[in-house]
Amino acid sequence: MAEEINKYRDYGLEDFAQDEFFCKWVKNPSVETRSFWEIFIQNNEDKKALISEARKLVLLTTTKEKEISDVQINKIWKGIEAGIGRETKVVEMDSRSFISRNWYKFAAAAVILIGIFFVINQNEEAPVPLLVIAETGQQLNWDLPDGSKVKLNAGSEISFTEETWNKNRMVKLKGEGFFEVEKGARFSVITDLGTVEVLGTSFNVFAREGKMEVDCFTGKVKVSTPDQASSKLLTPGLGVKIAKQQISETYKFEQEEKATWRVGEFNYDDRPLQEVFAELERQYNLKVDIKTEIKDKKYTGVFTNDDLEVALEMICFPMELNYKVEGKQVEITKE
Repeated sequence: MAEEINKYRDYGLEDFAQDEFFCKWVKNPSVETRSFWEIFIQNNEDKKALISEARKLVLLTTTKEKEISDVQINKIWKGIEAGIGRETKVVEMDSRSFISRNWYKFAAAAVILIGIFFVINQNEEAPVPLLVIAETGQQLNWDLPDGSKVKLNAGSEISFTEETWNKNRMVKLKGEGFFEVEKGARFSVITDLGTVEVLGTSFNVFAREGKMEVDCFTGKVKVSTPDQASSKLLTPGLGVKIAKQQISETYKFEQEEKATWRVGEFNYDDRPLQEVFAELERQYNLKVDIKTEIKDKKYTGVFTNDDLEVALEMICFPMELNYKVEGKQVEITKE
């Protein structure tokens, strides 16, 4: 390990981009590669910008969306080399979501995988959106261009266009995110299930598997169906749901009991048990194999994302279920 770390300290841009172990981390990360490169970056702050640019190069030259010619690759090299030295944004992780009793769990989970996809356009037409991904087993904090903030739950992603941000503050969301929006022009969160519009506020958006839920914490929030046929205006402590192009009546909620996923706690009140296990899969980056019928079971309770055994006990015991953990697989059976 020490010998490998010393080797990488002397690497340049091209060395990293052509290194097999580095490319494996960028394209198909594993616990081993995530742990190694997280520790390396923590101990070699001066290499952060270089590693960030090398990651972009690996993603660019391996994209399947469009073949890149030798001429284009040369242009990419020049652009990346010219960009090194510019200030690089560092993504902060909320440590409360990841710290466990074993340091190696933190080292393996703390790496942030940010997917950035580029399409080479020689005619310099419309700019390409930036894609930010919170992988399963991770939560991610991200600063938007105007200082607004978003925290992504595990298995979620956003995309937005930096170049046009000042004219159009628009974010596309898949999954779940908590937004804290700076005051200014209209700010929109677009999902496949509906749209949220604000001027400056904080709110939580959940949009998965045909269901959308929006909770307003501060300010005012307008929530619309995809066809804009109906909408609701939310004030602090009010929420609304969208399903099958239909928007529900507003409901009241206690703010301290909502969006607790931000601190690693997941609360449920009479929710389908299947939804609970789906969230468990995202938080612990594993597969739950259910060997018994749970379609009609509803769960009221809580679990946390810092200890799998405790989380399974909290879910399974009141539901009269047994569990068995084997690596990244959990089997659920009836007692």
